[in-house]
Amino acid sequence: GELSGTLTVPLQRGLAVFPDLSIDLPGSYVVEFEYLGNVVVSKIPSNAFTIGQPVVSFTMLLSPEGTTTTAGSMFEFQPQLQLIDALGATAVLSSLSITASIESDPGGQQPHNPIRSQLLGTTVVQAA
Repeated sequence: GELSGTLTVPLQRGLAVFPDLSIDLPGSYVVEFEYLGNVVVSKIPSNAFTIGQPVVSFTMLLSPEGTTTTAGSMFEFQPQLQLIDALGATAVLSSLSITASIESDPGGQQPHNPIRSQLLGTTVVQAA
């Protein structure tokens, strides 16, 4: 893989903060850091870490489809989604969020009014 981003940063109050490093290919990596100041300092490696396949889609595993729930009550079946990576496998390394929102009322029971309709409960969850 190729390490990209800002590869050299200035020290600020004794700290070096790399704002945008990335690696283009999945795999296990160790990044090495080197100080080129006026003293000889040994290079230092990072801890080993894994870069996974990018997430390309997600699929619904469980949906409240076909159920009837009273307004303001929790769905009988809570939605569950699965992130899928570029190889078609479950993307287990992602920890970003998935957001739920009201799109429409396919049964035509109520017109969607974003001012009056609210999706209650936890609407943003971390991928686990």
